[in-house]
Amino acid sequence: MALEPNRQSVYLDYAASAPLHPKVREAMDPWLDPVHAGNPSAVHRAGRQARTALEDARDRIADALGIHPLDVLFTSGATEANNLAIAGALQGDAQAHVIAGATDHPSVIEPLTYAQTQGRCTLTWCTPMPVGNPDCGVIPAEHVTAALTPQTRLVVGTLVTSELGAIQPISNWLNAMSVHDEQANHPIWSHIDATQGIGRVPLEDIAARCTSMAISAHKLGGPQGVGVCIVRRNKTIISPILGGGQERGIRSGTIPVALCVGAGEAIAHAVNNQQREQQRIQVLSDSLVDGLTGTSWTPTVRSPHRVANIVHLTAPDTDTETAVMALDRAGVYVSAGTACQSGALKTSPLIKAIGLAPTQATLRLSMGWASTTQDIAQAVSALTKMAAGTAATGNMGSCVF
Repeated sequence: MALEPNRQSVYLDYAASAPLHPKVREAMDPWLDPVHAGNPSAVHRAGRQARTALEDARDRIADALGIHPLDVLFTSGATEANNLAIAGALQGDAQAHVIAGATDHPSVIEPLTYAQTQGRCTLTWCTPMPVGNPDCGVIPAEHVTAALTPQTRLVVGTLVTSELGAIQPISNWLNAMSVHDEQANHPIWSHIDATQGIGRVPLEDIAARCTSMAISAHKLGGPQGVGVCIVRRNKTIISPILGGGQERGIRSGTIPVALCVGAGEAIAHAVNNQQREQQRIQVLSDSLVDGLTGTSWTPTVRSPHRVANIVHLTAPDTDTETAVMALDRAGVYVSAGTACQSGALKTSPLIKAIGLAPTQATLRLSMGWASTTQDIAQAVSALTKMAAGTAATGNMGSCVF
C-alpha cells in the first residue's frame, strides 16, 4: 500500500537535535548584536560585559543542577565533554579498568575502545536486559557491582540511552560505587552522560555525586555547537587543547558568549519546567504507543523504564532504511537511532546488545517542546499505513509515493 504524502511536515527527531526554543533565541539575541562583540577575556568594558553574561549563564546552569559554578565548563557539545572527562579519568594510569554500557553513545564507546587499543586501560562492557525482558534496555546496578575490581578507575553511566530511550538506574550505580570506594584505597571516577536525560528525568542528587557529567544544549532547544562538561573543582584534566587557559585551563579557546547564554537558558528552562513539560510529553508518547497497538510496530522499552520523549520501535521483516525514507516522503522525520554517524544508516551495536534480530526495522521517534497531538496523529497514520502495506506484500518495497 502506498503512503500518501502530506504537506505538513512532522519533526520527531528531538533526540538528534531540537528546534531552537523561542526563550533561548530571545536570551541570545542581544549577544548576537554588533554592540556586544567583546571577548570575555578582555579587560575593557565590552569584555567585562561579555564576561558577566558568560558567568550568569554558568550560574544558571549550576543553580539548576545544584552544583558549584566552578564545576561548570563550557564545551562544543556533549561529544567533547565525554571525551574530555574520559581523558581526565584515564590520565596517568596505565593499568586502569573501566566499566561502561554496551549501548552507550559513540562518543563514549569510541574513545574508550581507542584507549584500550593503546594499552591505557582494560574494558568491561555491561550489557542491558534483552528484548522480551520487562526491563529491556536497562543495565541493573548488580551488573556494575559484579564488574567492579580493585583496578577499576572509571565507570561511565548513561542517564538515558540515546537510541533506546531507556532510563538507567544511575543512583543505584553510584551507591554501588560508594560501597566499593569504602573497601578500596582509591575513589572511582564516575562520569555520567546526561545528554538525553537532562530536563527529562529527575537528577535527584546525581549531579552532586558524580565526578563529571556531559550535557548538550541543542537536545533541549538550545543552540548547536555548545555543551557543558561538569567536572569537580578538585579534578585537573590535561587537555589536548593548549593555549589561552580558559575554562580552568581544561578547554582553551575564546568562549562563544551567545552560545553559552543560549545553553544557560535552555538547560535552566528544561530543568525548572521538567515536571510539567514531561507530563505533557508523556501524553503524546502514550498516544503514539496506543495508536500503534495491533500493528507490526512494537515499542522496545516498556514503562516505567522508557523516558517520556523517546519511543524506540521495531517491526519484523522490515528494512530500516526503507522505513525511514518512506516516512520522510510522508513528511514524518524520524531517525534509525543515534544521529552521530555522518548521516549513514549503519548497523547499531544496540541490535546485538539487546538481542534484536537483524531483520527487524528499528526507528526512534523523539518529541520535544513544539510537538503536538496533531504531530503524533500524523505519525501514527503513516506508520499504520506502512505496516498495512508491509503485511500485504511481505516487504517495505511497496511503501512508496
